Amino acid sequence: MINNNQLIDFIANQAGLADITAQIKAVEYVRARAVAIKLLTERGLGRHETARLLKREPKTIRHALLSWPTMWADDISAVRLYHAGQAALAD
Repeated sequence: MINNNQLIDFIANQAGLADITAQIKAVEYVRARAVAIKLLTERGLGRHETARLLKREPKTIRHALLSWPTMWADDISAVRLYHAGQAALAD
C-alpha cells in the first residue's frame, strides 16, 4: 500500500503536474488537490494533517470537501483522477 506522500505524488503524476503542493491556482492544480484531499480524508486523515501534507490551511481542506459534490463530482477529469487514486490505494 502506498503512503500519503506517495499518493500525493501519484495524483500529481496522473494529472501531468509537477507538484500539486505548489502555490498555483490554475484549475488543473486545484482539481488535483481536491482529488488528493478527498482520497486522503477517506483514508482517515483529518483536516489539519491533510492541510500540512498539501501545504494549505485547514479551511481550504474543508472547502474542497464541501465543494466536491457540487463542483468536482461532475468534472470528468476529477472523477477519472479520483478512480485512478482509488485503484492505486487498492493495490
